[in-house]
Amino acid sequence: MAISEEDVLAAIREYSQRGNAVSDPAELESLPGVYTEELSPLYGPRVRGSSSPVTSHSSTPSSSPLRLLALAPLALLALVACGGPTTATVTPKPSASPVFSPVAIGDACLVGNWFLADEKVVLANNNGSVEGGAGAKLILAASGQGSLDFTASEPASGTAGGSSLSILDAGSLSLTALATNGSLTLTVTANNATVTVTQGSSAATPQAYVVTPGAYAYTCTAKMLTLTRSVSGDQETQTYAKP
Repeated sequence: MAISEEDVLAAIREYSQRGNAVSDPAELESLPGVYTEELSPLYGPRVRGSSSPVTSHSSTPSSSPLRLLALAPLALLALVACGGPTTATVTPKPSASPVFSPVAIGDACLVGNWFLADEKVVLANNNGSVEGGAGAKLILAASGQGSLDFTASEPASGTAGGSSLSILDAGSLSLTALATNGSLTLTVTANNATVTVTQGSSAATPQAYVVTPGAYAYTCTAKMLTLTRSVSGDQETQTYAKP
């Protein structure tokens, strides 16, 4: 049975792991079952009664690929033995850092379905305030598209100029949203909303919902979104929650 290159290299490794180094091919004789006549093309035939194989003194290098492959690890093992036991250090390749693409809306916290819990407007110019409006549904998508639906809105009530005041929103708005540096700009793209204002004893009639342009300062958590802004001196605060 012929001995393969793998058999030779495995025997060399086993020998070196016991604290030895193979500096001469003849040392392979101490490895059981390694030095046989099949190795004679590598190191020359073993002479009966001699501890070493007969090596050729020809100045022409052997062209045997197997011999070249075998001699290289022998030299390497000899160097390792001179320096003592070594421990191979494997440096793991750093894993690629995940790449996060920012959402178009500017802040992923804003994305979702929000329900108005309370809206309060302090009417500085009319010496009053209005609060309520719970139930409106604000939908904001990662793309920056959104809507505000007043279908389930409750009225907001308060006083203005010494008279009672009630405001009821209805319909819906389509909008876009963009957050930058803690500021949220809501831009209405389609207005299908109305507002009914009742002040004192005057008759209540639905009117077109007027959108006042402007950006909101906002704070956002997983379950709560607060929008605040000042318009012509009136202070507006909207508080939304996620179910």
